[in-house]
Amino acid sequence: MPFANSKDARIYYESQGSGMPVTMIMGFGGSSGWWFSQTPALSEHFNVITLDNRGTGETETERDDISMDDMADDVAAVLDDAGVHKTHLVGISMGGMIAQNVVLRHSDRIEKLALCATLPGGIHSVSPTPEVAEVLTSVGQTDQPDILEAFNNIANILFPPEYLAEHAAELLTEIASNNVPPPSFMTLVNQLGAIMQHDTYDKLPTITQETLVMTGDADVLVPPQNSEIIAGQIPNARLKVFPGCGHGLNVQAKDEFNRELIDFLKDG
Repeated sequence: MPFANSKDARIYYESQGSGMPVTMIMGFGGSSGWWFSQTPALSEHFNVITLDNRGTGETETERDDISMDDMADDVAAVLDDAGVHKTHLVGISMGGMIAQNVVLRHSDRIEKLALCATLPGGIHSVSPTPEVAEVLTSVGQTDQPDILEAFNNIANILFPPEYLAEHAAELLTEIASNNVPPPSFMTLVNQLGAIMQHDTYDKLPTITQETLVMTGDADVLVPPQNSEIIAGQIPNARLKVFPGCGHGLNVQAKDEFNRELIDFLKDG
């Protein structure tokens, strides 16, 4: 099992496939195993690198506090350990926030950028309704001893109700099969703190990489207007909206999502 040393942390990561590296960063509370809808398809074309953010999966750290800068530098440490100088970068939700900070702090390491269901932060972000925000923050109020219980608690803000009605059972089976330990109470609290501090709006125009911004028009957790704002701020960005998809668009519309991502990364 490969680990990259990053300041006071050992970051667990995995690498699958061959070709141009594509580094993928998961969102709030999630670890590398949550890319189960992407890694099989993308690893047919690329060297897919996935990592466990601080406090998740197998990653080890001596500190409880978590910052976007730390998590961005963790990605660079993984690239160093894997012997990768340049990579495409994909981030979803909080992972998209981390990805923004990676490209701003380590621009020379990034070829193309894909930002999915994420936000610019600060006063320029469009917030979810108070009811949706309460569901998310309640996840960090008590320890979740069971990953399936944790998923059940937030499923309704990740996917539209009609999708859950048909696919909840298979989602639970897939999550259980990954056997990923749930994040701790302190991890969730501190990741939420990092999210609250995130604000890249004024710096996004300095990003020169070709960028694909993806969102679902039924996303109640990170409203799609945030993706419109990001795409408007990054000079070389294109916006892709998935009709009827919620926050978990990479799972809900995995085939279309994967095609869009592969075509974007392979083009040129």
